Amino acid sequence: MDEFLVFSTHYRENPDYNESDSLAEMEQLCVRQRIIQNCILSGNDADILFDLLEEQDIDSAEYVETVEQNVNFVINQGLILTPSVWDNQLLI
Repeated sequence: MDEFLVFSTHYRENPDYNESDSLAEMEQLCVRQRIIQNCILSGNDADILFDLLEEQDIDSAEYVETVEQNVNFVINQGLILTPSVWDNQLLI
C-alpha cells in the first residue's frame, strides 16, 4: 500500500475538458500530491496545502474529513503502512 494514499487527492474528470484542460488538471494533481507529501514529511504548517487546495477549488475542510476517514479505515482494517513515510525524504 502506498503510504501517501490516505492523503491523496484525485484527478477531477470533467466531460467538458479538452486536451489542454486534461493536461492542466493532471499538472494540478501532481502539484497537490507533491505539496501533500512535502507537508507530511517536513512537518511544516499545513496552511500552504490548504491554500493550494482552495486555489484549486477543493474544499480544505472536506479534504481533512476525507483524510480522517481514510486514516480511520486503515486503522480499523488493521492495514499496515510502510515506515518509509517517516524517512524525511522531501520530494522535489
